Amino acid sequence: MKILLSFMLLVVLSGCASTNHVQMGVNEQDRSSHAVIIADTERDHGIFAGFDYRMYFIFLDDADLFDIMRNEFYPETLSVTPGSHKIVVQLAHRNWRSYGCLLLDAEAGESYIVKRELRNYSVRFWAERVGGGDPVGTPCE
Repeated sequence: MKILLSFMLLVVLSGCASTNHVQMGVNEQDRSSHAVIIADTERDHGIFAGFDYRMYFIFLDDADLFDIMRNEFYPETLSVTPGSHKIVVQLAHRNWRSYGCLLLDAEAGESYIVKRELRNYSVRFWAERVGGGDPVGTPCE
């Protein structure tokens, strides 16, 4: 019984960990060779994660980031090569989802954060440099 309970707890907690997706061709050891894109996800409610506004990256350059065979779920952080990227994000809260698409020209050595604003019945997504505050990139058409 203890083994079953331990296994179930491990499965539940493994779903709470934030993940990082490393794009092919990125050398994670050399920080100046790639850009990092972070989702502005909320983690205020501890084990009651359903109350948080969670943001995930769904697609990077039209490639789905969910890969069950490699145990990679939708990430909250991307390490990408320099250049133009198309990023699709999902904002999840309780039982609803909202999606957004951004075109971002990533520069090597820079860090970006994708933010969101809820207004009435819509969500607006944008990216900005970490610590900079000026919006970068454009919405997809």
